[in-house]
Amino acid sequence: MPSLLNRIEREYIVENMRDTLPALSVKTGADLYFLPEKKYTLRDEKIYSPEKDFPVSEGRTRVFFMHKFRGMFFDSDIQTDASGTPFLPLPDAIYMEDIVSENTVAIKAEISGSKKKYLVKSPLPPLFELAAENPETGGITDTRIQTIIAEMDLPEGFSHLAKQIDTYLAQFKNETPPVFSDINTGHFLFADNLGILVSLRGNTGGFPECEEDVPVSILTENRSIKAEGRVRGFMPVDANLYVFWIAFTEMQEEDKRYLFERQYGEIFR
Repeated sequence: MPSLLNRIEREYIVENMRDTLPALSVKTGADLYFLPEKKYTLRDEKIYSPEKDFPVSEGRTRVFFMHKFRGMFFDSDIQTDASGTPFLPLPDAIYMEDIVSENTVAIKAEISGSKKKYLVKSPLPPLFELAAENPETGGITDTRIQTIIAEMDLPEGFSHLAKQIDTYLAQFKNETPPVFSDINTGHFLFADNLGILVSLRGNTGGFPECEEDVPVSILTENRSIKAEGRVRGFMPVDANLYVFWIAFTEMQEEDKRYLFERQYGEIFR
C-alpha cells in the first residue's frame, strides 16, 4: 500500500520536482489530463498549467508522477490566485507507491490479433486511480454515455469509463491528443480484472474484429500477465486509430486480484 512521506522526504521530493518538473497526470473523476515533463510551472509549491487552465472537472483531484522509478501521488483541489489563474497547490501529504518500476513505462500491453501484433506503451497512472469511486460524468449526456456503453459493450456500472472514452475522443477532435505516450503506438487507457481499454494504431482493415479472440500480455512494474481476451466493442478515433474494449476470458486468479487491487486500491473478493 502507499506510504506517506515524512517531512524530510517531502521536502526532498518537492525540491526535486521543482528542479526536474516530471511529467504529471491529473485525474478528477473520469477526467484525465496530462502535463508533459518541463511543460508547466511550479512556484511557491503551486502547479500552473501552460494552457492557463486545467481541463478537468472541479472536485477532488489526484496527481501522479514518477521519481526514480517510484510512483508518487497526492490529492489536491484546483484553486485560483489573485489574477484569476487556476493552479494546483502541493499538499502536505504526498504518498509513495510500494511498487518499483524498472523503467518509466507503467504498463505496456501487447495484443496479438489475427491481422498483426500491437504494442502499446504508456506511463498512464494506473495505480489506485479510484476511477469507479467517483462515477460523475460531467457534461456528457446520459444518451451519449449509453451510446458508448452499448457500442463498446462495457460492463454494468462502467459509466465512468464511457466518460473517459468520450474525453479521449474529444482530445483528438480538438487536435490536442494525449501526450503520455508515442502517438504512433496508440494508448493504454484502463485495465482491471474484467478487461483492458486501449487505442490501437494501424492501417485501415488491419484491426481486430468484434468478438475476435486475442491473446493479451500486460507488463507492469513487477509482474508479467498473460491472458486471453475477446474484443467486445470498438470506436474509431480516426481512420488509423481505434479504441477497443477487450474483455478478459481467461486469466490466472492471482493476476485478476493484482489488476483489481492495483486499479482500485481495495481488496479483491
